[in-house]
Amino acid sequence: MKIYVDENQKYYETKSSAQTLTGVSIAGAILIILVDLDIIPLNMDITNKAIFSSVMGLMLLIFFIIGIRSFLALKKIASTAKNNDNIYNEAVSYFMDNCRSTLIERYGDTVNAMGDDYFLRSDYITSKIKDRYPDLSEEFLDHIVEDIYSQIYN
Repeated sequence: MKIYVDENQKYYETKSSAQTLTGVSIAGAILIILVDLDIIPLNMDITNKAIFSSVMGLMLLIFFIIGIRSFLALKKIASTAKNNDNIYNEAVSYFMDNCRSTLIERYGDTVNAMGDDYFLRSDYITSKIKDRYPDLSEEFLDHIVEDIYSQIYN
């Protein structure tokens, strides 16, 4: 079973990674240039200095490329996050306004000590949300169902 990852959280994590990778790559490139110009002296012969510069330069270039690609992905992630927030709010409002009373009539409004009704209630909520929003991913659907369930049966 996959766990739903909130797109807003994914956005902030991607942004943080992009900033870190880009910043480290720029700082590292400056450091390599300073070492190559002997402004920062390292006790290395010319061969070791060339190997150091080329290996570190390649690694920092990879960091820079990944950082830039992460920045470019932010727009898509932000769009998906906004869309998911809208769908989430619509789905919760739809269920609470149109289906909550039927759920409570069928399965009661209190939590059974044995928890026997949990699966019946969850299945009912899932079916109503799935009927209304058939294209939701399973993870996102489960997230919505769990939130609705916890709002009703706190």
